[in-house]
Amino acid sequence: MRPVEPVYPLLAQQTNLQGSVVLSARVGQDGSVQSVQVVSGPDILANAAVEAIKQWRFKPRNEAGQSVAAETRITVNFNISTPGQP
Repeated sequence: MRPVEPVYPLLAQQTNLQGSVVLSARVGQDGSVQSVQVVSGPDILANAAVEAIKQWRFKPRNEAGQSVAAETRITVNFNISTPGQP
């Protein structure tokens, strides 16, 4: 899997909005993300999470020697870190 980090929305940063966005993604036979649906999470963070997930590449699922499409659930966490803090 090759993840792309989401861009933290400026308004969410300014209002100290943190949280998790849960997504359901359909991964095609070639490992590309075919579709993404938001399951839960703040709307302002959901768009950033969806845009990042659309760029992810997965190792295709293999069944009986054939690549097949698959569904997966992904949780994207948005946390504001203080400089100097891990």
